[in-house]
Amino acid sequence: MSKEYEFVSNTNKYAWTRFYDELASALLPFANNRASLSKNVAEVCREAGLDSPYIDSVTEPFTVFYTFNSRIPDERRRKIAEGYAEKFNISSKAPYSFDGIPTAATMNYLGNHSEHDTDNLWLLFESAINFSSHKTEVSKEKFISAFNNVKNQKSFSIDITMFLSWIRPNDFINLNSSVYQFLSDNGFTPKFFKSKSAGNTPDGDTYIRLMEKCRKRFPEIRSFAELYDFSQQSLSDRKETEGSSENNHCGNEDNGSTRYWLYAPGGGASKWEKFYGSGVMAVGWGEIGDLKRFGSKDEIKEKMKEYYVPSLSHKNDALAAWQFSMEMKPGDIVFVKKGKHSIVGRGVVTSDYRYDSSVSDSYKNIRTVNWTDNGEWEHPGQAVMKTLTDITKETDYVNKLNALFPAPQPENPVPERYTSEDFLNEVFISEEKYRLL
Repeated sequence: MSKEYEFVSNTNKYAWTRFYDELASALLPFANNRASLSKNVAEVCREAGLDSPYIDSVTEPFTVFYTFNSRIPDERRRKIAEGYAEKFNISSKAPYSFDGIPTAATMNYLGNHSEHDTDNLWLLFESAINFSSHKTEVSKEKFISAFNNVKNQKSFSIDITMFLSWIRPNDFINLNSSVYQFLSDNGFTPKFFKSKSAGNTPDGDTYIRLMEKCRKRFPEIRSFAELYDFSQQSLSDRKETEGSSENNHCGNEDNGSTRYWLYAPGGGASKWEKFYGSGVMAVGWGEIGDLKRFGSKDEIKEKMKEYYVPSLSHKNDALAAWQFSMEMKPGDIVFVKKGKHSIVGRGVVTSDYRYDSSVSDSYKNIRTVNWTDNGEWEHPGQAVMKTLTDITKETDYVNKLNALFPAPQPENPVPERYTSEDFLNEVFISEEKYRLL
């Protein structure tokens, strides 16, 4: 099933969920060996360069996940996750990119909860894992009870649903503001959201009913990790100027001027090395056929609804497909992004659009590109999460991206003219003696 934006047809987009599932299962035995858990966590975190006072008192599993899902640099998050993989014998690969994974800004309850509160966290953890594997009435009631106990703890000020989405990301939904907005936009009744305006988590029974309704409303979405990702993309779209690309660049206008594009070669730039080596750029949606046969963005959008998730608008997918096939032209500059925080390349478009039905995956929509730069640079700010974005009119933004790359140097630089004055400045003879030479 194809997905919107840069994670279209990327089977590895949600590989991180296997690591999170396995780590959660590996922590279960420490419910009765909390001192050992605390020691292991402290060792891993200090080895990774995280030296915070709370790491010496981690005695429950949710804080273990917080240590590498807080707002710290990705490099440190990777080191902590890799340390846990080794410490707890996790066979799944620790994630390299954390795009699409919920992060917590702070945890005010750290160090403020009693042993009884910690017991409740373990009961929620165990009942959540059991309920995700065995959906019986008994396991459901135990989960609801544990959920409500933690919800009512005064020492617990973080949304429980975020923690649940870490330990079983495919089975539990993280109800942050972007998810609430996404669900509201897709017809969910206000009764599910009335408590969120006050910053409160719903009770356990409401939470389960909400997840059941999500599964019925979005049958094509296979996990709540995907649904969370969709909501983040929707939020990113809202922050962009409404219809800026669509209204400013229709048809094939401005044929004589260079346009600038921000491009994602698969989720987490998964296709970048392949495309770089082949001298091409490509976008997905190949299942709907040659994009040149469509007369408008609306036609593309309707065809996408037939092939992919019919309950989604596909507005941005259709716009990207239209711009890639109809508006991009030879001479345009393409900046290649990886996730939201890195630029990995730059190039110049050298061909018209073509559709290659022989390509084995969905990336059948292709243009040839002269890739002039390949590496990794820090993106200025946070990049949008779409596959293709026209950034031509964002002059300051384009200038910042261009500044990341070294200016090209001539292959055979012309030497400066060396004059007699230059010679006399470098030697200890008079001008009269120089004239006699």
